[in-house]
Amino acid sequence: MRLHPRSLVLTLLTIAGLLACVRPSSALPNYQPAGLVGWPAPLYLCETSPASISNYSGIVEVLYGDSTSIYPVGCMANRGTTGTAPVGFGIYVDSVLTGFSGAATLGPNFFFPTIAPVPARGGLHTFILKCDSQNADVESDENDNYYGLQASVVPTEFLAAGSSRLFPQPPNPTAGIGIIPAPFYANKDGIRCGWLPPARGRWSAFAVHAANGSNYDIGLYEPATGQGNGFRNAMATSVNPGAATEIILRNNGAVADHNHDLGVVYASGSGSYIAESRMAPDNIPMAINTVVNGSLTGNQMVAVDEYVHTVVPTVSWIRLRLETTPGIKLHLAVVSPALGVYSRNAFTDTAGTNSQGVAVLDLSVPVTGVGPNYAVVVYRDLDDGGSSPLAYTLRLISAPNYTNEKLPAWIGTIGVANGTPNLTSEPATLAGAPTATSVMFGFRNNGSMNATAGSYRLYLDGVVAVDKSGLALAPEEFTTVSPAFPSITGGRHTLSYSLDYAGAVAEWSESDNIWGKQWTWTPALLSGSVASRTAPDPQGGWTHLPAGVTPLPNLDGVRATFTPNSSSYWGATLMTPNAGNTNSLTYYAPGSGPFGAFVTPVLGITKPGGRTAAIVADVPAATSYDVGVQRVTGTGGYTIQNLTPVDLGALPITSATQTINPGQIGKLYSFKTINWLPITLQVLLQNIAGNADLALAVHQHVIGGYGVRDAETTTFSDDNGVGGHEEAVRTIQQDLTQVSILVYKVDAADLNKSVTFALRTSGGAVANVGDALPRELAFSLAGENPSRSGSTMLRFDLPSAGEASLELYDVTGQRVRTLASGTRAAGTYTLGWDGRDEGGRTLANGIYFARFKAGSFARTIRVSLLQ
Repeated sequence: MRLHPRSLVLTLLTIAGLLACVRPSSALPNYQPAGLVGWPAPLYLCETSPASISNYSGIVEVLYGDSTSIYPVGCMANRGTTGTAPVGFGIYVDSVLTGFSGAATLGPNFFFPTIAPVPARGGLHTFILKCDSQNADVESDENDNYYGLQASVVPTEFLAAGSSRLFPQPPNPTAGIGIIPAPFYANKDGIRCGWLPPARGRWSAFAVHAANGSNYDIGLYEPATGQGNGFRNAMATSVNPGAATEIILRNNGAVADHNHDLGVVYASGSGSYIAESRMAPDNIPMAINTVVNGSLTGNQMVAVDEYVHTVVPTVSWIRLRLETTPGIKLHLAVVSPALGVYSRNAFTDTAGTNSQGVAVLDLSVPVTGVGPNYAVVVYRDLDDGGSSPLAYTLRLISAPNYTNEKLPAWIGTIGVANGTPNLTSEPATLAGAPTATSVMFGFRNNGSMNATAGSYRLYLDGVVAVDKSGLALAPEEFTTVSPAFPSITGGRHTLSYSLDYAGAVAEWSESDNIWGKQWTWTPALLSGSVASRTAPDPQGGWTHLPAGVTPLPNLDGVRATFTPNSSSYWGATLMTPNAGNTNSLTYYAPGSGPFGAFVTPVLGITKPGGRTAAIVADVPAATSYDVGVQRVTGTGGYTIQNLTPVDLGALPITSATQTINPGQIGKLYSFKTINWLPITLQVLLQNIAGNADLALAVHQHVIGGYGVRDAETTTFSDDNGVGGHEEAVRTIQQDLTQVSILVYKVDAADLNKSVTFALRTSGGAVANVGDALPRELAFSLAGENPSRSGSTMLRFDLPSAGEASLELYDVTGQRVRTLASGTRAAGTYTLGWDGRDEGGRTLANGIYFARFKAGSFARTIRVSLLQ
C-alpha cells in the first residue's frame, strides 16, 4: 500500500508485545513516540514517500532541501491504561512547526503512524516528533512526549563562482538540540558553492556578511551526501563579531573541479545575509612596480587575486600598497600557505587602510627561482564603508629597508650582559649600577637597494641613551653593533633601539625599525642610610615592544634586607616623593635574573601628592624584599630610607628624646611587653622641637608567622608651629609580645627639616621620656572616671628612684590587682587599669580603691568601675 504524500494516514494497530510497558496501577494515558515493529526509530526521514509505512528497507538516505520536500515518518503510541480523548501531535523542524500537525484518539496500547511532506532548507537541522506537546491531556508521564534527531540536508541552492546572493536568516543554532542525544551540532543553513577549474586561479574565497547588525558565522564543508554526512566537521570556520565579514579561503591548486557546502550559523540579530563565492583571476607575475586596479561592486565584500613570484634578482622583500578612497576602510591580507583551507581568523599578515586610504603589507619572497602562489585578499566589513561600489589600486614596490635582525644562533635581536653579551641564551643575572650593562644588537638592509646615512639610537625607558649615525649597508648586508651603554639602576626597565630613527633613508617600510624588550636588574642593598633616586616613566618605551607582549610598568628598585635578633622582629621602608609627585612603594619577593625580580608583589602602598609611604615588615626570620618604586604622577625624584629598629627593651620604656635630622624620613623602635595578659596600651608621640609634622604607626607582632603591613592608620601631630608638645596617640588592646613604633615625617615639605620628639606610653607601666623630673611625690587620676573607654588611667610622680607600689582593692578590703611593685626610676608614670583582676577576669561594676605607696608616702583614691 502506498500512502498519499499530502494526506494524513491513520492506522490503528494493537501491539500485544508492548503490554509489559503498561503500569497496571496507572489510570491515565501516556502518549509517547514509539516506532512500529521493524522501524529503526519512532521518527525517520525519507527522500520520497515510502511504499509501505511498515517497510523501512530500501528507503534512500539522501535528503534534498530548499524546494524539495522531505518525508518524516513517525508514530506515537498510548502506553497508558486509559485514553479516549483526541491527542495532538506535530513535526517540528528546528523547533518550528512545519504545518504537519493533527490529532488522533488512542486507547491503551494503540499506535498511530503518520507520514507527510515537510519543507526544509539545505543544511543541518533538528527534526522533532511531539505528542501532546501542549499537555492538553493529563498523562502518567509528561516527560516522554518528544523524540528528535539531527540530519544533514543536501542543499539545492547553488552559489556559482564569482557571484553573490541574498539568503534568509539561518535557523536557531540550538533549536531542538536539548531533545536529541549526543553528539549534536549547531543547526545551520547550507549553500552549495561552486568554483572554476585551476586554469583560472588556485584560490577561492567564500564570504558571508549579515544585514541589520546581525552576526552570522560560517564553516566550509565537504559536500553533504546523506542524512548523517555533511555540515558536521568543518574544514575551516570563520568566527568574528558583529558586522565583520566572515571569510574562508581555499588553495585549490592540486584539486579537481570540486564543489563545497557553505554552512551559515546564526550568532545574534535577525534578518537576511549575503553569501559570496569569489575566485582569483589569471595569475599575475609578482614583479617590481606592478600595478593592479580592482573594484568591489555594490554588494561585494571580498576580492581575491593571485600573485606568482618570478625570478627577480636581489629582491627578497616586496611591499604591497593598497590605495582607495580616503575615509573608506578596506582590509588587505596576504596568505601563502600550503594547499589547504584558511579562515579570516587565521590571516596572519593583515593591514587596514588609514585615514588617507592607504594600507601597506611587506612580504618576504625567495631571491631566486619560482615561489609559491600568494593570495592577496581585499575585503571590507559592513561598518567600513557600507555596500557602495568601491575602486582600489594595488602596487608592488621595493626599496632599501633597515630591519632589526638576529644571527641564526641568537635568541633575540638584542643581547645584554654584565660582561660580554651572550646572544645564545638569556643572562642569568643583570646587575644594577654601578655594574655596567653590555649591549649588542644587529640589523640588516632587507631591501633591494643600497642604503646610506643610516643611524641608530638606544633607549632606556623610552629616553635616548646612545645616539649614532653614518651607517651604510648594501642589500642583504648584516652588521652587529656593541656600543658603550650607561649603567642601569636596579629595577624593571625597557631597553630598546631604533634604526634610521630620523628617516634619513627612504625605505619601503618605515614602521619596522624599532624593537625593545623588558628586563629586570638586581637592585643594590639599601642599608639604613638615605638614598635619593628617580623613578622612570612607567610606560617609557612600551611602544617599542613587539606586538603581543604584555608590558609591565618600569620601576626603580632597591633591596631591603632584615636580620632579626632576640630583641627585634621588625623592619621598615619609607619613601617620600618630591613635593607634588606621587610614587607607589611595593615589596616584592626577591628574585634574580632578567625576569626573576619585581614579579611577585607582597604589599604595595600609594600616598598622594608628596606624602610619605611606609611599609612595616614583621620578620621573625632573615628576610629580604625587592623594593620597587613606580612613578604615578610627576617627574621628580624621591627619597627612600630602610630602617632597622632601635630596641627600647621591655616595659617600662626609658629612652632619651630622639631627633630626625634633615634629609632623613623617620625612625623605627621596638619593645617587649611585661606579660601575656590582655592590656590596653597607648603609645603617645610628643613633637617637642622643630617645625616638621610627624606621623605615628604602632604594630604588634604576629605569633607563629610574619606579615607585611602598611602604615596607613596613622595619627598626625598637631601643626601648632614650632615644637610645643603636640601629641599623636595610637591604642592597642591585645596579648602583646613584640611591638613596633614607627615615627616619620608626613611629606616632602618636612623632609629637610629637623624635628625632636619623645615617646610616652600609658596603660602599661611606662615612664615618660624627655620631660623634666617631678619635684615631689604625687598620685592622682590621669583621666575621667568612670572612663568611657573602659580603662581607668592612674598617674604617679617619683622625684627620685625608689620602691613604689600601686594596688587596687574592693569595698571589702580584698586586694584584686597589683599594677606596680618594685624599684622605679625617677619620673612620671601613667598606668591603665582595664577592670580585670590578677587572673584576667572582668570584675563587677562598682566602687574600688587604688592605693599608692612610695617610702613613707601613701595615698588612696576612690575609683568607679563602669563597663
